[in-house]
Amino acid sequence: MSLMMSFMMFGVITFINLGVADHFVMLWFKAFIKAFAVAFPCVLILVPLARVIKSSSESMIEN
Repeated sequence: MSLMMSFMMFGVITFINLGVADHFVMLWFKAFIKAFAVAFPCVLILVPLARVIKSSSESMIEN
């Protein structure tokens, strides 16, 4: 999920910032590699945290 999200986000952001540049694909790929280096650890940290918050909120609603 983080792979696809960072790939699409930085493709759009690169296009907005540069338009159709000569080396657009290479610049997109470089931006993607940097984004994925951040996105993947964030997913590893935030998904378990979101699960804990969800289960605790469900238990509060049941009571």
